[in-house]
Amino acid sequence: SLKNKSEIFAQQRFFSNFVYYYEIKENNKIIGYAILDNVLGKVKPITYLVIFNDVLSVKSVNVVKYREQYGGAIENNDWLNQFNQKTISSEIELGKSIDGISGATISVKAMIKGVKRLLYLINNLGEDERDLLVSIE
Repeated sequence: SLKNKSEIFAQQRFFSNFVYYYEIKENNKIIGYAILDNVLGKVKPITYLVIFNDVLSVKSVNVVKYREQYGGAIENNDWLNQFNQKTISSEIELGKSIDGISGATISVKAMIKGVKRLLYLINNLGEDERDLLVSIE
Protein backbone atom coordinates (compact mmCIF):
# COMPACT_ATOMS: atom_id res chain seq x y z
CA SER A 1 0.00 0.00 0.00
CA LEU A 2 1.02 3.62 -0.41
CA LYS A 3 0.88 4.00 3.37
CA ASN A 4 3.41 1.19 3.85
CA LYS A 5 5.66 2.41 1.04
CA SER A 6 5.66 5.94 2.49
CA GLU A 7 6.57 4.55 5.92
CA ILE A 8 9.39 2.44 4.48
CA PHE A 9 10.75 5.37 2.42
CA ALA A 10 10.94 7.63 5.48
CA GLN A 11 11.66 4.88 8.04
CA GLN A 12 8.78 6.21 10.13
CA ARG A 13 5.23 5.00 10.73
CA PHE A 14 2.22 7.26 10.34
CA PHE A 15 0.91 8.46 13.71
CA SER A 16 -2.68 7.61 12.76
CA ASN A 17 -4.52 5.93 9.90
CA PHE A 18 -5.19 9.17 8.04
CA VAL A 19 -3.81 12.60 7.23
CA TYR A 20 -5.69 15.78 6.36
CA TYR A 21 -5.28 16.65 2.69
CA TYR A 22 -6.06 19.99 1.07
CA GLU A 23 -5.98 21.09 -2.54
CA ILE A 24 -5.09 24.77 -2.90
CA LYS A 25 -6.95 26.33 -5.80
CA GLU A 26 -6.93 29.66 -7.58
CA ASN A 27 -9.56 30.28 -10.28
CA ASN A 28 -10.52 26.57 -10.10
CA LYS A 29 -6.93 25.54 -10.91
CA ILE A 30 -4.87 23.54 -8.41
CA ILE A 31 -1.80 25.60 -7.51
CA GLY A 32 -0.66 23.52 -4.55
CA TYR A 33 -1.44 20.99 -1.86
CA ALA A 34 -1.25 20.88 1.92
CA ILE A 35 -1.09 17.92 4.27
CA LEU A 36 -1.67 18.15 8.02
CA ASP A 37 -0.10 15.26 9.91
CA ASN A 38 1.47 14.26 13.23
CA VAL A 39 4.83 12.79 14.15
CA LEU A 40 5.75 11.42 17.55
CA GLY A 41 8.16 13.60 19.52
CA LYS A 42 9.74 12.21 22.68
CA VAL A 43 6.35 11.23 24.12
CA LYS A 44 3.72 13.47 22.54
CA PRO A 45 2.58 14.13 18.97
CA ILE A 46 3.85 17.11 17.01
CA THR A 47 1.20 18.42 14.60
CA TYR A 48 2.69 19.90 11.44
CA LEU A 49 1.55 21.21 8.06
CA VAL A 50 3.50 20.80 4.83
CA ILE A 51 2.51 22.94 1.84
CA PHE A 52 3.59 21.72 -1.59
CA ASN A 53 3.60 23.74 -4.81
CA ASP A 54 2.07 22.47 -8.05
CA VAL A 55 5.26 20.58 -8.98
CA LEU A 56 5.26 18.83 -5.58
CA SER A 57 8.28 20.45 -3.98
CA VAL A 58 8.01 21.78 -0.43
CA LYS A 59 6.81 25.37 -0.30
CA SER A 60 6.74 25.56 3.51
CA VAL A 61 6.66 23.52 6.70
CA ASN A 62 4.92 24.78 9.83
CA VAL A 63 4.59 23.32 13.31
CA VAL A 64 0.93 23.75 14.22
CA LYS A 65 1.08 22.31 17.75
CA TYR A 66 4.14 21.36 19.81
CA ARG A 67 3.26 19.56 23.02
CA GLU A 68 6.62 18.57 24.55
CA GLN A 69 8.21 20.41 27.45
CA TYR A 70 11.56 20.79 25.64
CA GLY A 71 12.69 20.97 22.03
CA GLY A 72 10.28 23.68 20.91
CA ALA A 73 13.08 25.25 18.85
CA ILE A 74 11.83 23.18 15.90
CA GLU A 75 9.03 25.76 15.64
CA ASN A 76 11.65 28.32 14.56
CA ASN A 77 11.04 29.49 10.98
CA ASP A 78 14.76 29.62 10.18
CA TRP A 79 15.02 25.92 10.98
CA LEU A 80 11.78 24.99 9.18
CA ASN A 81 12.80 26.98 6.08
CA GLN A 82 15.56 24.41 5.45
CA PHE A 83 12.85 22.15 4.01
CA ASN A 84 11.75 24.72 1.40
CA GLN A 85 12.26 23.65 -2.23
CA LYS A 86 13.02 20.05 -1.19
CA THR A 87 11.70 17.40 -3.57
CA ILE A 88 11.23 13.64 -3.46
CA SER A 89 14.78 13.25 -4.84
CA SER A 90 16.42 15.76 -2.46
CA GLU A 91 18.81 14.60 0.21
CA ILE A 92 17.01 15.45 3.45
CA GLU A 93 19.43 14.30 6.12
CA LEU A 94 20.34 15.54 9.58
CA GLY A 95 23.78 17.15 9.60
CA LYS A 96 23.90 17.32 5.79
CA SER A 97 21.06 19.36 4.29
CA ILE A 98 19.24 19.88 7.60
CA ASP A 99 20.95 21.35 10.67
CA GLY A 100 20.37 19.82 14.06
CA ILE A 101 19.13 21.69 17.12
CA SER A 102 20.85 21.16 20.45
CA GLY A 103 18.43 19.60 22.94
CA ALA A 104 15.84 18.75 20.30
CA THR A 105 17.35 15.72 18.55
CA ILE A 106 14.27 13.48 18.81
CA SER A 107 11.94 16.20 17.50
CA VAL A 108 14.34 17.12 14.70
CA LYS A 109 14.66 13.51 13.53
CA ALA A 110 10.89 13.02 13.74
CA MET A 111 10.20 16.12 11.65
CA ILE A 112 12.79 15.19 9.00
CA LYS A 113 11.23 11.75 8.60
CA GLY A 114 7.73 13.24 8.64
CA VAL A 115 8.49 15.63 5.79
CA LYS A 116 10.13 12.81 3.80
CA ARG A 117 7.08 10.59 4.41
CA LEU A 118 4.70 13.26 3.11
CA LEU A 119 6.93 13.99 0.10
CA TYR A 120 6.72 10.31 -0.82
CA LEU A 121 2.97 10.27 -0.24
CA ILE A 122 2.17 13.36 -2.34
CA ASN A 123 4.45 12.21 -5.18
CA ASN A 124 2.87 8.76 -5.39
CA LEU A 125 -0.75 9.62 -4.81
CA GLY A 126 -3.09 8.02 -7.30
CA GLU A 127 -6.87 7.94 -7.36
CA ASP A 128 -6.96 4.53 -5.67
CA GLU A 129 -4.79 5.55 -2.70
CA ARG A 130 -7.00 8.27 -1.32
CA ASP A 131 -8.18 6.07 1.58
CA LEU A 132 -5.36 7.56 3.67
CA LEU A 133 -6.66 11.08 3.12
CA VAL A 134 -9.36 13.06 4.82
CA SER A 135 -10.10 15.61 2.13
CA ILE A 136 -11.24 19.07 3.20
CA GLU A 137 -13.30 21.12 0.74
